[in-house]
Amino acid sequence: MPTPAPRSVSSGLTIISSPTGTQLDDDARQCIEAAIARRKDEFALSQVFWTADYGYVVRFRLGGVDVVRTAVDMVVFEESWRMDRMLDGVRLTFKALARHVRLQP
Repeated sequence: MPTPAPRSVSSGLTIISSPTGTQLDDDARQCIEAAIARRKDEFALSQVFWTADYGYVVRFRLGGVDVVRTAVDMVVFEESWRMDRMLDGVRLTFKALARHVRLQP
């Protein structure tokens, strides 16, 4: 199977576009959104895409703050304990950022 043509190159990341890739992105999005809803997390998924260089890049948003996870492997979407571990880390990052912002004058 031939390699799909690059869709865009931004910040050194090569994003590959193909019908299969788009379906996988949609499946990953649905999996993450379902896990966030199940856990009743306050943050939301704002973006998910696959790069040839790093794997999935996932961006979460809470208020005006974004937290990004890079190099997310497909196995995270297939095993709930891995998804929960990633989302626990995102939640802790948002909490740490909230404490930091409150301390600033």
